[in-house]
Amino acid sequence: MKKVELKKNEKWTLAETVRLDELIIHDGASVAVPQGKTVTLTVDGVEKELKAGNWTGDVVLTVCDGYGRKGGIGPSTNFVSSFRGAIYVDETGVVENKSVPAALQGGSYDSEKLEGAKIVSEGPLFGGISVAGGKYSVKDVDITMSGYGGNDFTGNGAGFAASGDADVVVENMTIRSDGVIRIASIVTDKAKVHFKNCDMLCVGGTDEERIATEKATEGLGSMCKVPWMLGLTGNCRTTSILTKGTAIYEDCRISSKSWGALSTDGTSSPKSLDQYSVNMTAKNCVVENLDDRGYGAFSIGACKEDFDNCDFNVGTYALIQANETARASFNNCRINSKHFGTMTYCNQGGPIEVKNSVFNTEMATFLVKSGYPEIICENSQLNSKNGIILQLMDCDDPMYGQYGEIFDAPYREKVEGHDLTKANFHDITIFGIESRNHCTDLRASFKDMDIKGDFYNSITNSCKISGGFNMPDPDDMPDGILPDGFAGTGGPPADMPDFGGGMPDFNAMGSPDPTSAGFSMGNMPAASDYPINLVLSFENTAVQGVISASVAKHSYPKSSEEHWNQMGVVTNTAAPALNNGVIVTLDSGSSWTVTGDSYITALNIASGATVNAGSMTINGVDTPILPGSYAGDILLTK
Repeated sequence: MKKVELKKNEKWTLAETVRLDELIIHDGASVAVPQGKTVTLTVDGVEKELKAGNWTGDVVLTVCDGYGRKGGIGPSTNFVSSFRGAIYVDETGVVENKSVPAALQGGSYDSEKLEGAKIVSEGPLFGGISVAGGKYSVKDVDITMSGYGGNDFTGNGAGFAASGDADVVVENMTIRSDGVIRIASIVTDKAKVHFKNCDMLCVGGTDEERIATEKATEGLGSMCKVPWMLGLTGNCRTTSILTKGTAIYEDCRISSKSWGALSTDGTSSPKSLDQYSVNMTAKNCVVENLDDRGYGAFSIGACKEDFDNCDFNVGTYALIQANETARASFNNCRINSKHFGTMTYCNQGGPIEVKNSVFNTEMATFLVKSGYPEIICENSQLNSKNGIILQLMDCDDPMYGQYGEIFDAPYREKVEGHDLTKANFHDITIFGIESRNHCTDLRASFKDMDIKGDFYNSITNSCKISGGFNMPDPDDMPDGILPDGFAGTGGPPADMPDFGGGMPDFNAMGSPDPTSAGFSMGNMPAASDYPINLVLSFENTAVQGVISASVAKHSYPKSSEEHWNQMGVVTNTAAPALNNGVIVTLDSGSSWTVTGDSYITALNIASGATVNAGSMTINGVDTPILPGSYAGDILLTK
């Protein structure tokens, strides 16, 4: 029987892997490895946190090279951390001196595939599978993880990670995680991953565990909880795609307790506005939140997402569409949300396309905050319990508003030169790219539908709203500078201090907290330099409801973390337009039944279309409702 006992404050330095029958570590004792190396403890194939304790069985202390990735999203996080995982693959195949095969239970692997294995991690900061380049396949793998992750922008402690130019097929993989920011999977750099019949769930941890994780991961660029400004809670998202990654989810179930299921972040800036750096496709999938708060998918920056025949059962939003040209499409999908359908902020013309789908929501189907996406909806059912189909409002996120924490604009003043009677076009800049004659109003079209519900434009434009933050293109980075994402190769810097357990100390390096009030992501492009009209068009559609400019009010005067669940929740009072024009166009097969006072600025009625209203006044003058085009201060009553 081979036994090692480390007395109190004793330090054992290992140069190579050892296998024991028993290991006893007393308080204050430690296991160290040379610089550039990491050490991982496994007991009977289960990864354990290397700390004081008594372990018996097949006890292995695996010494291997760490692999480096740059962490975080802020400018002060230019460091390389040391990662550990069960198996590490690059373009040459499995890299044994960067892998911990003792953490693989059963199965087999070679230079082309990993099959039939089980990975159980009960300690923090330990990854399952990392593919940093080349073609590889993963099949019939079960991964269970407890304990915190280090940084879910880099995949520290992720169950599955793909980076570099990896091209991976993952089939029948199950991942269960119950740690703070212990993400299930991450795809970054130029990696492409096709997930087939996979089941991934991240539960996260308690608030106490989250606070402890923030202290333990200080300096690692971590974001240990979702920014409350999004109207969400939670401390772990399940999947993420970054920089130039591509992921296809087919016949999968992607679940989170809260926060988010399918995430994207830190997309690289494109070369032209018709390019998308990050691409996500989900087909025949179930996307869900187990709690009453969370999102199904997040599309940001230069990101394109397509959902086909998917079921969304979510707490807060099926989709968050953020910043610049981010876009998404739903085809033959079924959305059930305990709050909103989709939420858009600071977007500059990216489309949301909905076809042959059903949205069942408690609140607004489409919630838009100080942006102007294009909404294209066809042959779909929009069932909103509070009766609001589309809500356009000022952004109430204090990170983006001129008035910070103040919820509702303190004043409304006329912006001269803004045309309230049509869509407006301007020359703007997105991603540093000039876009000429770009529509800066929200356009929404509905075709072949019956709609019962209201449309409100309450935006004031008394706040100038900032846009988003995107990563530079990794291909444009100078040699020797790692893009945010994965470095893919290499270990810790040569001057890194000695450490054990694979966890260097970065506490002195510092890192911005994106959830803090003073956090800044640098120079963000303006999402709205102009007032935003709501431009609605209906084709072969019958709509019953109020369509109007409005004044929106929150229940509280200021935004605060205490009232995080009030973000986006407003009441509307129909009112004449100031900067918030409302333009309505009905084709020959459409009708509008007015159910309450509706203040609009332009109305185009095609021959054959009908408007069922008690009366219409234009600039205070009673006017018969006949086919034709009308403009001015228009009031339609029930």
